[in-house]
Amino acid sequence: MDKDVCINRVLRDMKLQGLISEEANGEVKIYLNAVWVAGYEHKTKELGYLHRKGVIQYDANWKEIRRFEGIKVASIKVRCDNLTIERAIKSGKLTRKRHYWKLAEDEKGNDRDINSRGEGKAD
Repeated sequence: MDKDVCINRVLRDMKLQGLISEEANGEVKIYLNAVWVAGYEHKTKELGYLHRKGVIQYDANWKEIRRFEGIKVASIKVRCDNLTIERAIKSGKLTRKRHYWKLAEDEKGNDRDINSRGEGKAD
């Protein structure tokens, strides 16, 4: 959702519930913009961290399948969305294609054993 649309909807709802007056609209909008930016910056840092790390693909029995240079490379090779892999890493749950995903550094404390093409040897 667009930032301005979201902020305007929150303002509208706050007015309808009687939480703010029409005169306070401008002041509250400044604070809502600040909250949006803070949330955006936090998410950007979090995603940047995830995308810089190597990832490991496992089957449903936690047997390692492949290693990738990062989430973007993995999503292209496996033909799925980046968000699918991000969610699987965060949640620790199986994806629809029946894979588990982990950050390479979680596995061995580093991600040096990933080759330059982003793949490791498949078992």
